[in-house]
Amino acid sequence: MTALILMTAMPPTIGHEYLIDWAETFIHSINPYHGWPYVHVVVGTQPHEPMCEERYEALSAHFSESEVYVSHLHQVLPQKPDPRYGVNDLNFWSKWKVALKAQMYEHAKYTHLISSEEYGPRLAKELGLIHVPYDTDRAIVDAKGTKVRNKEQGLQYVIPEFQKYLRKKIVLFGADSCGKSTLTKALGRAHKSPAVPEWARTYLESLGSPEVTVDHMETIVHGQAASQSVANHPGRHPFVFFDTDTLTTIGYYRLYIKDYQNDPGYQRALEIMRWWKPDLYLVCDTNIPFEPDPLRYGDGKRESDTAFWIDLLEEFKRPYRLLSHSDRGWRQMEASSIVTDLYNSSPIWNYKRD
Repeated sequence: MTALILMTAMPPTIGHEYLIDWAETFIHSINPYHGWPYVHVVVGTQPHEPMCEERYEALSAHFSESEVYVSHLHQVLPQKPDPRYGVNDLNFWSKWKVALKAQMYEHAKYTHLISSEEYGPRLAKELGLIHVPYDTDRAIVDAKGTKVRNKEQGLQYVIPEFQKYLRKKIVLFGADSCGKSTLTKALGRAHKSPAVPEWARTYLESLGSPEVTVDHMETIVHGQAASQSVANHPGRHPFVFFDTDTLTTIGYYRLYIKDYQNDPGYQRALEIMRWWKPDLYLVCDTNIPFEPDPLRYGDGKRESDTAFWIDLLEEFKRPYRLLSHSDRGWRQMEASSIVTDLYNSSPIWNYKRD
């Protein structure tokens, strides 16, 4: 036997997760020896809605190792019965019946429809299934897609596989001694999000020598890539801020390594840049005083300028904004405003369903 669940999952929340887990346990309790799937989740989306494929993919990934089958119903369907006929709008129910029957896995024996919605009993009747209600008052988990879209509930209510579509990866970028590290930490504190330090600095300091060699650069490529990957794991935070990244390493290859184009580390960095795509680079201008440091090699001055790094961003076609304020406080406010606007630009926020 298989239970059917219909949801829009806009976005997929831990409430949806609990519903599906409950349904799987319910069917397993009735017939523990029944074959796959215990539960079939139909993610219903319409062409005009935002993030349709992402919703389906997130739920599929979340339940990929369970007895749950997730399918995607993507078509225009009426969301409410015709008010002239109300619940007896036969055309409304007929359209949904045909659409859902077409989704059903041919080798499964459907027995139950499980839902938290008012339409559940009637839809179950139309499909010839037994209706089983689940947490209709949201007493177990008060997590709703509407509340998340309206930002009444935060990312902790969203399943991890969908969080990545909302979280923004921000790289602080630019020449040496332009305030990247300080600003990365400040933004992390302000937005309660991870601030990933420059891996190359940690590595070179651990060697006890600031010398940059070909071998050191190749190690930096791998270390930086690992930091980027690990820091992008699911979490409840809206951002991840990076103090430099692999594109920064490419820039330093060009500054320090004469025959960089034939270097294996450089080629590996180029490969990484094919999949490493932050949402935004914030370029820190060099209009603040230079601060000498053992790991700065410009003999008391910067070895590159802002134009060098902007040219690099444009060569790799990466989105960026130049932070123009020379005052650190104003620069932080400017950066914070930019990243907040970027986060709020997701099409799912405040989306109103028909």
